[in-house]
Amino acid sequence: LSIPTWAEWRNIDPMIHSVLDYKSDGGALRYAAIYNLIKANGWGFLSSLNEFIMCFQRAEMSLQGVYEFRDEELKKMKYRFMTSRFMIGVELYFKLGIFFIFSCFGFLACCGLDQVWYTFYREVHAADVAEGYGTGGPSYLDGYLYSLWNAMRYMANSALFWRSILFRVFLLLMYPFMGVRTVKKIKKFHSDNMEIISTEKGGGE
Repeated sequence: LSIPTWAEWRNIDPMIHSVLDYKSDGGALRYAAIYNLIKANGWGFLSSLNEFIMCFQRAEMSLQGVYEFRDEELKKMKYRFMTSRFMIGVELYFKLGIFFIFSCFGFLACCGLDQVWYTFYREVHAADVAEGYGTGGPSYLDGYLYSLWNAMRYMANSALFWRSILFRVFLLLMYPFMGVRTVKKIKKFHSDNMEIISTEKGGGE
C-alpha cells in the first residue's frame, strides 16, 4: 500500500500527491503531511532496533553452539555483551516502550494525517462542502455529516489512507497483548534475577 506513494503513481493514489503539490495555503498542508508521514514511519521503524539487539543475541548464542532458549543449553554459554543481563534488560524495556509509548505516537501521527486529508478536501472541494450547509437545505448536523461522508469517500480512494488504517488496527489489536506479555517478562527478569533471555520456547521473540 505504500508503493503508490513512493513510486509516484499519481493515477493510483492522487490524494497524497495532490496535497504535496498544494501551495495555496503557503505549503502548510504539505508540511503537515510530510511531518506526520515521517513521524508515523519513524516510530514504526524505530522498533527495528529491538530486532537488531535480538539478532546479535542470537549470533552470540550461535557462535557458542546454542540454538534454543532452554536452561540446559543457555547454561553452557559464556555470556558476552549482547547476552549480558544489562542488554537483556535494555531489550525488554525498549520492547515495552515500543508497545506502550512508540505505538501511541505512531497512532497520533496517523490521526494527524487524517486531519490533513480532511482539511485538504474541505479547502479544495469547498463547493461540495458548501452544498451540505446550503440555506434551505439540510440542518447543520446533516450538512456536517454530508461533508464528512464525502470526505471519507474521497480519502477511501487512497492506498496510503488504508495503510494508516490497517497500521492502527494492528496496533490496537496486537500491541496491548504483546505489551502485557513483556511486562510479565520484566517482572520475571527482576524477581528471580534472571540471567538468560528466556526459559520458554520462543522467548526471545
